[in-house]
Amino acid sequence: MHDTQDPYCYPGTEVLRNKLEIKDETELFETEKVLSMLRLLELLKKPLEGRFDFDHLCRIHFYLFQDLYDWAGKIRTVDIGKGNMFCHVKFIEKEATKLFKDLQTETKQNNFTLPRFVERCAFYFSEINAIHPFREGNGRVQREFMRSWAIHCGFKLEFSKVSRQDMLTASRESFVCNYKPMIEIFKNITTELKNTH
Repeated sequence: MHDTQDPYCYPGTEVLRNKLEIKDETELFETEKVLSMLRLLELLKKPLEGRFDFDHLCRIHFYLFQDLYDWAGKIRTVDIGKGNMFCHVKFIEKEATKLFKDLQTETKQNNFTLPRFVERCAFYFSEINAIHPFREGNGRVQREFMRSWAIHCGFKLEFSKVSRQDMLTASRESFVCNYKPMIEIFKNITTELKNTH
């Protein structure tokens, strides 16, 4: 338990408050996995359209978690960390706006070679992860956002080829601006879509 009560959780627990009033951590984990996967399958057929800005990321989060959390699509209001502390709450919007402005500029130019796209994907994925704008569900949202961005830019990402451990290691390294492990991941999961360039 934490020293202070997380306002996102039921009192005296680490179970996130949810629309289904599930108060068992394992049951919530399994329910969240199923409900978000069903929504993700819908997005695999028809990705959410957007401008690849921060609002677009928030709308993906809302779409994936709307069935379970009232705060789906909303920026977290507490500081969180997993080994490393993610972006402080008061800087999330500022940092995200700046990062997504750069991403939009590169998207408009869209002059990516495969190696360049891999490098930029690794960078943006790492930076969005460091911001970690939501209380829960960041990884799934990041993957869907990057998958959609890749398609828009003429590439395909296959996150199913990445082990959880490799992703955790690469994410940890990216916190100290070592993007090499993340670049290696994206090298292994990125292919160019035919007839797009």
